[in-house]
Amino acid sequence: IYQSGGSIGIGTTAPGGYKLNVIGSINASGINLNNTVQGSGSMLNVSSDGSIGSWTNSTNLLPTARSAHSSVVANGYVYVIGGYSGPQSTVYYAKLNADGSTGSWTNSTNLLPTVKGIHSSVVANGYVYVIGGSSDVANRPSVWYAKLNADGSTGSWTNQTANILPEERGAHSSVVANGYVY
Repeated sequence: IYQSGGSIGIGTTAPGGYKLNVIGSINASGINLNNTVQGSGSMLNVSSDGSIGSWTNSTNLLPTARSAHSSVVANGYVYVIGGYSGPQSTVYYAKLNADGSTGSWTNSTNLLPTVKGIHSSVVANGYVYVIGGSSDVANRPSVWYAKLNADGSTGSWTNQTANILPEERGAHSSVVANGYVY
């Protein structure tokens, strides 16, 4: 998502509704990180005809600044994984409220075993997968995964060493469809 004023964020939809949440931001020059859920607004209504409403500011800010992270939605929670504000291994999660707003952010006690940025994440079969990205100055072909618990927390992270990406990836996207990750 790119908005005027130079903010870049990640969009996710709320379960059972039509809300778009934009989490974290950095300006187009790569500076001025802030810890808001998008400085110019945090969520908007998306109508069934595709039209959008106006932005609404969030009252629940991310605990720290974040960019180049990934975000996923599962089981009524939104997750913000890794990213930069200095490379991060944190996993934040918050309950998605019925009105599309987020509850308070919690820092998972199960951090990623390595720092990650410019990676992608997907959810499948009750697990979250963190794919590729940079752990330092180089992109990696790694795939990490953790179980998603009913309370929103993540289980311990496992490195999928047998089936890594065929080559290093960074600043990419991934999706899940019909039991496959693309």
